[in-house]
Amino acid sequence: MPKQATVPATLSAPIVSELLRSQLGFSGLVVTDAMRMNGVAAYYDPGEAAIRALLAGVDMVLVPGDTDAALRAVSPP
Repeated sequence: MPKQATVPATLSAPIVSELLRSQLGFSGLVVTDAMRMNGVAAYYDPGEAAIRALLAGVDMVLVPGDTDAALRAVSPP
């Protein structure tokens, strides 16, 4: 896992949940940019990236590197 300083904002609960939602009061949908971006794909597989984004407070994950893997990771068995 990368150091916290290298975690993209998309996967960061301190940024998405604490700053954006709590401190700034944003109540709209939070949508990722393409999860194939190198800042995510270089450090996380598609399933882990999708889970981390949702745990950070993101509402919609766009363009995962592997859609099937991302769906399997976030769907209950």
